[in-house]
Amino acid sequence: MIGLGTHVVIDVGAGRRVGCRVAAIRHAPFSYVELEPLDGGARRTMPLRVVEALLLAQGPSTPRSA
Repeated sequence: MIGLGTHVVIDVGAGRRVGCRVAAIRHAPFSYVELEPLDGGARRTMPLRVVEALLLAQGPSTPRSA
């Protein structure tokens, strides 16, 4: 289950991966999340279903907050 503060690792291209925290969950005009990089920087948006799939693929070892 995704919630505010959930941590996820995303691929940002060129083989680079960035740890992010879910900063917001929005449902209009479609369901998406705003991701805030853990090392600072601009927020990114991704569809909610994509982030849920990433969390399933990363397994239970990914740190998550309630």
